[in-house]
Amino acid sequence: MYRLVGTRPAARCDHQCSPGHPIYRPMGTWLAARCDHRYPPDIPADGHKACRRVSWIRRRDFHVLTSRSHVFTADERVSVQHRVAGDEDWALSIWPVTAADSGVYECQVSTGQGTLSRLVNLTVVEPIARILGTEVHRIEEGSVITLLCVIDQATSEVGPIQWWRNNRTLVASGRVTVQSSSDGTAGSPQSQLHIRRASFLDSGLYTCGGDHLLSATVQLFVTEGDKTAAIQRRSPAGSRAAPAQLTLLLLCWLVPR
Repeated sequence: MYRLVGTRPAARCDHQCSPGHPIYRPMGTWLAARCDHRYPPDIPADGHKACRRVSWIRRRDFHVLTSRSHVFTADERVSVQHRVAGDEDWALSIWPVTAADSGVYECQVSTGQGTLSRLVNLTVVEPIARILGTEVHRIEEGSVITLLCVIDQATSEVGPIQWWRNNRTLVASGRVTVQSSSDGTAGSPQSQLHIRRASFLDSGLYTCGGDHLLSATVQLFVTEGDKTAAIQRRSPAGSRAAPAQLTLLLLCWLVPR
């Protein structure tokens, strides 16, 4: 049994197949692998009509995934995209890709005089968020909180990078600003969080992540500085006051009335 191509929106066919052509896609994104073949010069013009069947094969198990507009798999993520009517450029589309999709795929074009073959090597990577510094941060009250999150293993734009505190989204405000670069043009995508005039309420778990990103979390404590020291200075005085109060109570009980 086979199923026909559905009404899924056309994917951007931005990868041209060539022998062993590598394709790197972030996990959860869309793969659109083209098979932009060229007819051999020994095929006459009227023989182009014989170049009708374009098939995509997964090489690890030699499973025929598609043949022209027909899809031979129950995996609903797989489809084919046809760019121009009358053209034999059929793109293999997988959305969303997972780590299990990594491997070699073969595009076969059947002609009247044999078969053309193109290979693509797909590697699905999972971008990983990493907050620089230690896992525990200590900030004095009133200072500026600065956390820098870097995205490793990013092969292209990773989309918006978000911040959470105690699982609640941090929204830019008068004290909170976020500066992000997610396109990777200046190295790895990154996002920097600034919180001015830190207070005790800013303490908590800070998480950096986004769609299709493995998130990172650090713990942050805002210390009260001089207030903490004052409490520590008062504690010994308070402990010495207890015996004096107990002595006065005993004298009052022993004096005869």
